[in-house]
Amino acid sequence: CYPELLATFCVGSIDSLYQDMQQKQEKESATCFVEKFPDATHGVFAELYEEYKSIILIRDFRSTYCSITSFNKKRNQQDFNRDKFESEEKYFMHLGKVVTKLVELADAKENSRKCYFLKYEDLVQRPKESLAFLFRWLCVGSEKQTIERIMSTPMPGKKKFKFHMTSQSQGQSLERWRTDLPVGFNEYATDQYKNFFERFGYPLT
Repeated sequence: CYPELLATFCVGSIDSLYQDMQQKQEKESATCFVEKFPDATHGVFAELYEEYKSIILIRDFRSTYCSITSFNKKRNQQDFNRDKFESEEKYFMHLGKVVTKLVELADAKENSRKCYFLKYEDLVQRPKESLAFLFRWLCVGSEKQTIERIMSTPMPGKKKFKFHMTSQSQGQSLERWRTDLPVGFNEYATDQYKNFFERFGYPLT
């Protein structure tokens, strides 16, 4: 029937593209490919590819809110869907609802082997350990020299990265909600979204 034909066509097109790239880049030994997708596509690719795995980067949404607010203020813009909400309170509530979906995704039994939740905070504080653990989960090279090579590779698009920075360093971006979050917001967050903080090990206060 049509859905199966469409799925076969999509998989065939994707495989053909990467096989062509594999030859042109002379990476015949490559065993997997990586793409960046929104959360909504997780279920689709999980059905299309039996060995599909999803890496989901998460961050304490209180700090995410502070970074977005700082970014928009610094550039006099209303990005990250801020323009769709009439107040800061409603936008903050929106971010809370988004992370609630992550809790549901993490608790779903069918995702236990398919999804890896990588905390932004762990990646900043313990990058080598975080990458090694992630690579072992992916069943790809996690040797010390591999991690060292990745860590020493210059970051592409460094100027663009600086454009997005809203703190002096990545370290200063951790738990910025303690100093930047508006009065009353943390009380609301810990009351309404306590399951998120507990599920992913974030402090309430």
